[in-house]
Amino acid sequence: MALVLVPTLSLVEVKWMLQDYLDAYKSKDFQIALRRALKAANGDMVQEVRNRQEVCLPIQKPILEKYGFEPTKQGVQDSLRATTAVGNQYTDEMSRLHFQLQWIINPLAQEADPNFVPDFQMPRPEELDSRYTYGLGVPDPGTRGSVYLVVGGSVAGGLLVRRAAAMDSQIYRYRLRTGAKIEALEAPVDGRLHYKRLTGEGPDFGWVSTSLKGQELVRPL
Repeated sequence: MALVLVPTLSLVEVKWMLQDYLDAYKSKDFQIALRRALKAANGDMVQEVRNRQEVCLPIQKPILEKYGFEPTKQGVQDSLRATTAVGNQYTDEMSRLHFQLQWIINPLAQEADPNFVPDFQMPRPEELDSRYTYGLGVPDPGTRGSVYLVVGGSVAGGLLVRRAAAMDSQIYRYRLRTGAKIEALEAPVDGRLHYKRLTGEGPDFGWVSTSLKGQELVRPL
């Protein structure tokens, strides 16, 4: 029987791998799939573990291959042994990455501490229902479901996006780029618009200002 050599990782490589996993797990598609998979377990904790493993594996495969591991469940176990081997050398930053990874695949932990991972966007309840859609017809401008074009922010690289309507709420790392099209999730309130991104670049969901110092930032279509 041929001897199979299992890769080892340096401390720096472990840090990179942890960060790669965290970035990949932030995917909105993954977060929706994770919640649906856990719900499908119907409270069976053993099945929840299995379902979580199944939904995580497609995310893990390209990262495992990047660091020399098999893109399989065995590769996951081998990579865990490699990271555990240097666990006693973790820096504070790496320890935080470790706990953030546990958080990002645990929706209950996310609800308990929603700001533990910066720029993470938790799926909205309606996104978990494949039947969800807005009503037929074109909504009136300024109402829920109406579409806006981002016309401001060209100099700053886009519009500042916050997690909530309040001007002191958390700011997302990335801006909503000029030219993006967004859909109103509710009517604007006090010059603040809760949106869902349709096209262009920027956070999928968030709150933006509709104008600034008399200048239009988003224009209804």
